[in-house]
Amino acid sequence: MKRDSLGNQAEQSDFNIHISLFADLSMYRVKDRQVDSGSQRVLMTHVNFSGCQFRTHLEIPARTDVQWVLKAKLGHYTTALKAIIVSGIQEDGLFRYEASWKMTAAERYSYQVRLNEYLQTMLISSPDILAFYRRISERYVFGGFRQFDVSS
Repeated sequence: MKRDSLGNQAEQSDFNIHISLFADLSMYRVKDRQVDSGSQRVLMTHVNFSGCQFRTHLEIPARTDVQWVLKAKLGHYTTALKAIIVSGIQEDGLFRYEASWKMTAAERYSYQVRLNEYLQTMLISSPDILAFYRRISERYVFGGFRQFDVSS
């Protein structure tokens, strides 16, 4: 297993979907206390099943005891994804952060379905890419990334 910048185990089998989405970032929880904060528009640049990268002008510390919500529109649905920020760097006058999703199994499944529907809409002109993506996402859910035959 790979480890992220906080030393947590990270999925090796995850892959990034290079789409750009605007999302509204707001603080959700600090330790055990729920927080009602305002939101800030951010640009999510890499999205996957375990998290995302996003850019903003805000300087945010990477802390495991602070949860954030990223609200983004995936096609016809608005998703509210809870996350923690695991790392951040400053580049080109902005900060780029990596966030890890904090979801229950049911939330993760619902998110995957919404992401699949969104990608189907976005990739409608590329059915081969869509079929490939579906096969990868199904193997991710069922832990089937031990062997992957790209020729079939």
